[in-house]
Amino acid sequence: MLFNPSSEPRDRLAARCRKEGTVWLFRKKSVPKTELGAFANFVSEEGLRHIEESSGKSPPPRKENIRYIVLQVRDDTPEDLQRHLDQALEVVVSQGGVVESIMSSIVSVIFKPTPDPQDRPVDALLSRLGSNVRAVYGHGECLRGFLGIPAAFSHGTILPNFNRTLEILLHLEFGSSTEIFHPQSS
Repeated sequence: MLFNPSSEPRDRLAARCRKEGTVWLFRKKSVPKTELGAFANFVSEEGLRHIEESSGKSPPPRKENIRYIVLQVRDDTPEDLQRHLDQALEVVVSQGGVVESIMSSIVSVIFKPTPDPQDRPVDALLSRLGSNVRAVYGHGECLRGFLGIPAAFSHGTILPNFNRTLEILLHLEFGSSTEIFHPQSS
């Protein structure tokens, strides 16, 4: 089935993609969801229209206000890693997170901004995993969108000073978290 993103709102398109198990992207035919994942969940309607109209050229990344968590689960054994990773992913997804990347025991997740300071997904993560997770979290304006070159692209978020974020994460004790602040870029 062909998807025409310009003919229906993004939310309805994403719901239909999830229900039918397919995702529209760059191709003339539907692609099995297992091949591309839930890509339609975080591509804006404008982005899908631009893709359709530009014959495969992706729109440039845009600044967006987001919240994020970069976490590490305990990985003493491969079985521990898998169990803790599954639990962490269940928590962050249930809290409205979009998993940006998983590299072994480290996961980056983004969330929509919220005006409620009590809405802290990191609390749910620590409550569920306890001493089997450590996390760094924050918020700010970050570049989001298609990254890379046509032959090797991804949709994602560029967190500023990511090396600093990882350094802080790796120095935390398991079972703890800390908020970090990034200066707003101009």
